[in-house]
Amino acid sequence: MDEVVRHASVETMLRALRPAHPVLCLRPEVMRDRAALFLRQFPGRVLYAMKCNPHPRVLRALHQAGINDFDTASVREMAEVRALFPDAGCYFHHPVKSREAIARAYAEFGIRHFVVDHVSELDKLLDLVGGNIAVHVRLSTPRALASFDLSAKFGAPPEAAVDLLRRIAAVGLEPGLTFHVGSQCRSVDAFTVALQLSGEVIDTAGVPLRYLNVGGGFPIDYPGLSAPPLEDFLDAVSAALRRLQLPPECALFCEPGRALVAEGGSLVVQVQMRREQRLYINDGVYGALMDLRLTEGMNPPVRLVRLDDATSEGSETEFTIFGPTCDSIDMLPLPWRLPADVREGDWIEVGLMGAYSTVFATDFNGLRSSDVVEVADTPFRALAA
Repeated sequence: MDEVVRHASVETMLRALRPAHPVLCLRPEVMRDRAALFLRQFPGRVLYAMKCNPHPRVLRALHQAGINDFDTASVREMAEVRALFPDAGCYFHHPVKSREAIARAYAEFGIRHFVVDHVSELDKLLDLVGGNIAVHVRLSTPRALASFDLSAKFGAPPEAAVDLLRRIAAVGLEPGLTFHVGSQCRSVDAFTVALQLSGEVIDTAGVPLRYLNVGGGFPIDYPGLSAPPLEDFLDAVSAALRRLQLPPECALFCEPGRALVAEGGSLVVQVQMRREQRLYINDGVYGALMDLRLTEGMNPPVRLVRLDDATSEGSETEFTIFGPTCDSIDMLPLPWRLPADVREGDWIEVGLMGAYSTVFATDFNGLRSSDVVEVADTPFRALAA
């Protein structure tokens, strides 16, 4: 059992630990609430995308809420899920897989759902596992208002997807169709368009579809990357699915990650040095803040946390933020707005960091930290007025 200490609040944690390392503060209740929303409003099976945050406490929170299925992109992720939940469903929905990974997934972990987006990957599956599997064809979808266009790397064009579905059905496998509109997709219409295109592919292929997976990409409302409410996306997906008039035997999947866990975690860092309007902190782009470097326009809410005095003096101002490594690119692309009197030793809470934080951390300069706690306070998500 993993050892994670629970504190009443971030301030309580700081008084108890006085941490010199970054600390990821998890709020399992928030993650359970987000999971409940998906389970309540999505008309099918909810698979958590493990890549987003595989910490055991995160997985347990989602499992307690009712999520018992996981999108696993590697044998290691399958092993992590099965160690916690032996009866959980694992799905190997990575479009490109090694032969060893396919064989182990099938034989050791009982995986029966795979994804392909090219005939060579289908041939690989047939060579290794033969029948008794479901094969989902990854469909390329138009680029939408997403931070990462995943169709630039994966996905079959509609004509190729039709051919793959027919090949899968012809050899006696269960055909499925899947897509991904892109990570942090802020366009509700993107899901509607992708499902309309899916319907056209299904009709042209003329095979009895057993599975339709609307993927992930459901967004979080970050400062600088505003997004409509999650309910709007789920309502649009449900409406588009109804228009497809799929047969009852066609099972529906979705694969949220960020939308389930981002709000349920915050990162607490410490100022190591101030140099005029520059702050040097103990985490950066080689650590839990890498997503801020990769995702253009993302600038999470931040707040100064002090224990020796209740308030800071003066107005707020913008600071350039540098991480702790020796590399000059260890610098955040956007400034943080903080009280003008911020100083060495101050802590800063960074909100909306439950997704793609610790999983991106590296061991560069030997500075990786894995401190994780639970806190029971309200998640910090809004910039001060």
